[in-house]
Amino acid sequence: MGYRAPLTLASCALAFAPALLAQDLNIDSPRTEAGGMADVAVQGYYLGGNSQPMTSLSGLNLSFREYLPSFGLFTGNIEGYADSARGRTGDNSVTLHGVPWKGRRWTITGGDFRYRTSLTPVPFTNYSYPEIGVRGARVEMSDGARQFTFFWGEETLQTGPRITFRTPVPQTALGAVVQQSFGSRLRVGVRYLGLASSEKSIERSPLYFPGGSEFRRSDSLSAQATFFAGRGLTLFADGGATHVAFADTAIFPSSSPLSLLTGARWETKRLTITANYGRLTRSALPTVGYYFGDRAGPFAEIRYKVFGTFELFGSALTSHNNLERDPLLPGFSTHALTGGMNVALPGQIGVSGQFTKVGLRGGLASEPSQYDSQSNSQAQVSLTKTLSNHSLMTTVRELDLNGVYIRQKQKSAELQDNMHFSRFTFGGAARFQQESGSGRLQNSVSVRVSAQARFRTFSAYGQFETGNDLINKTLFATNTVRTLVAGTSISIAHDWSLQAEMFRTNLLSTLNAANILVLQTQGENVSDILNNFNQWSLLVKLNHHTHWGAPLPEAMTDSLINRVVYGAVEGYVYDSATGSHGVAGISISLDRSRTRATDGNGHYRFDDVPEGGHAIALNMDELPADFSPGPAPPASIPVKPRAIARVDLRVVTSGSSIRGAVQGLALEDRGIARLEDVVINLAPGSSYTTCDGGGEFAFYNLTPGQYRLSIDLSTLPEGYVPDSEVEAAADLGGQNEAPVVVFRIRKHVEELPVRKVFEATAR
Repeated sequence: MGYRAPLTLASCALAFAPALLAQDLNIDSPRTEAGGMADVAVQGYYLGGNSQPMTSLSGLNLSFREYLPSFGLFTGNIEGYADSARGRTGDNSVTLHGVPWKGRRWTITGGDFRYRTSLTPVPFTNYSYPEIGVRGARVEMSDGARQFTFFWGEETLQTGPRITFRTPVPQTALGAVVQQSFGSRLRVGVRYLGLASSEKSIERSPLYFPGGSEFRRSDSLSAQATFFAGRGLTLFADGGATHVAFADTAIFPSSSPLSLLTGARWETKRLTITANYGRLTRSALPTVGYYFGDRAGPFAEIRYKVFGTFELFGSALTSHNNLERDPLLPGFSTHALTGGMNVALPGQIGVSGQFTKVGLRGGLASEPSQYDSQSNSQAQVSLTKTLSNHSLMTTVRELDLNGVYIRQKQKSAELQDNMHFSRFTFGGAARFQQESGSGRLQNSVSVRVSAQARFRTFSAYGQFETGNDLINKTLFATNTVRTLVAGTSISIAHDWSLQAEMFRTNLLSTLNAANILVLQTQGENVSDILNNFNQWSLLVKLNHHTHWGAPLPEAMTDSLINRVVYGAVEGYVYDSATGSHGVAGISISLDRSRTRATDGNGHYRFDDVPEGGHAIALNMDELPADFSPGPAPPASIPVKPRAIARVDLRVVTSGSSIRGAVQGLALEDRGIARLEDVVINLAPGSSYTTCDGGGEFAFYNLTPGQYRLSIDLSTLPEGYVPDSEVEAAADLGGQNEAPVVVFRIRKHVEELPVRKVFEATAR
């Protein structure tokens, strides 16, 4: 179970050699007074019912943060619970953040922690890198754009009903990681990961080691790279080699050592294309409790915005496992196609539709004639509408399951409404379902009701659901569920809070008439009731928040945890009309939080900027009206330790403009009917804009000439019609004047026709 490989020690030494040999640069910590905060919680969870023994889980949770000016930020979390007659532990760890040593900042963690196995940003959604839970020690060091991580410990999995705790699993992990950023475009990561389990633990816990994956030990070296090529193009590659040693009891002691995942994502204003190919063997990241490898195949996805409110999308996937072609291992292949659309219509109406078709085929490689196949498809259309305080949604779905032994269709229509009234929210939904197949037809209704109330120091919520949900129906049983959830959260004086939640469920499982067992016995001597499940649970949590010393705001906490050392950002703001003259009095923002104004020469500077990527931009809220923004700056500016990053910006002297407003909203509709969606068109040309919340709009940087403005009637609030001409003319004489155009609307009230009953004429 231990590690004797020289590769491990060599990897660690190579990874940390630059840090250990670094020159001490005397990095000073920010001068901040000592202070801290803590939360102490007592909580209990109780679960019982007529189908299981009573569960009683209660204990104490303590989390704290303490800032020590001479060292850094000290945080910790301690959890301990009594589970009936057994003891349980949750996340128990202490971390010292930002310790200055050897000219670098170090973060040291002991106890439970998480480790993300992705080394660089992954631009795909069809691959999910697992997060490993480890109970041991971790050391992190940052050297500007380079980060080092070393960790060791026993792997853990999260378990538990409502109060979670950590369960050790029979595998230890040892890792060393180096991550490097080359400017703002390229990020690279290299990782050594060693996993080990003993022969006895594999024999005692076979469920953790499925057939073909009884690895006693694995040593892997992986490299990932993400390259932001510009113009919306992102390239990604992940390659790795693994050497494994199987347990003596393994029946399939072989695995391909090389794994690969590569692809690209191209994203523009209208078009997004994603494509990748992966070939991950069984030895690719074989951590206990997670499935990552043993699959290969391509994936492609495309999304296209026909215009701003109409999007089409589609994807295709094919994948298979058993890459070693072992005749005794089951092999499966999957083919999936998906297509759909999303449309936003006037009047706050949304329409979305999607069709998915999935084909499955599998069996033993030694008996290909016995392969089973299944073809499933699903079509779904949803319609949403916002009406006053109501959020309405209608969903229609059809599910077609076509297997070897059964053909089944399910159709459903669901109506849902969520109502918002100040501090109260109410919701209700009803699903009407029909299932056909095997010569049977079944209808059912599933109903769900919810409510929530929020006050300053008190909130409460509840949900009730009942019905026969055919979507959860299986070949063997039909489930009828009734669920009731109620909870509350109360803030008590002196930083105390109380949370309570009650859960009650009834599950009645009845035998499916299509079950092969029933078909063979014609229903004789077979019990229809498989399970009558009645369960209840209660969660109670009492929390106390306390603090001491100087205040510890979240902004400072995050900076101490995530930032390392500091640099500066400076530059000039130029007027593009001249190209070289600086512009004074222009406000610049750093990460949308700090601002600086340029001096008489157009110069600005930010000091004490933490290392890493930052956003520099014009502060549009304070940009003078006679200027417009020039070319956009880079999305991310890399700031290196004790260095100055140079970013120059440009502004453009604004030309003539046309301003206006849409007026006439009824008093009773203010705050309900929205003017932000009203579209104003400008001709000649194809320019358009939308109003703000008050109905005002503007067109900027226009050349002198005659213009026509028109209001798009289809975007008016529901129930409103124009009360003035829908087109207006504006004359720009080139003197930077701003003509004002006003469109008036009114609420249209349907009048009932007058019916003449009696008419008298004078004689």
